[in-house]
Amino acid sequence: MKRAILCYICAALELGRYFILTYGASLLLALADRPSVVRLLAAPNLMFVLAFFFLGYDHERYSAYRPLVLVGKAVSVFAGLVVAGLVLVSGQAQSMPAAGLLALGAVLAWDAASALMLFFLVKDDERARADAPHQASIETVESD
Repeated sequence: MKRAILCYICAALELGRYFILTYGASLLLALADRPSVVRLLAAPNLMFVLAFFFLGYDHERYSAYRPLVLVGKAVSVFAGLVVAGLVLVSGQAQSMPAAGLLALGAVLAWDAASALMLFFLVKDDERARADAPHQASIETVESD
């Protein structure tokens, strides 16, 4: 139950992350007057909302997809670090809106935190499977 609540909270935070990401990107791309364009470009990020929701809904059934979500989060962190590096190297950080940079920094921090949480959930599940006693099925044999 505790894990389900944590996954539902993460799904809600991922939905907030989507809107913060689109807000920050629209400021940095100077598309503040057309936010629907940025929302369409960022729409694949809504898959994280669904992933966390279904992990909370039926953990056992959807736990096989958790490593895939972890890889997606790792790609998001990598992409965020690349963008941050490009902004810092280009020297244009002073000319960019502070709210946009702050929004993208918050998204990067959340991606890193949720990736770590998913990593430890995967490790906890592997440890639980290793500690679980194996139940052997006993077959009855009847003589003729």
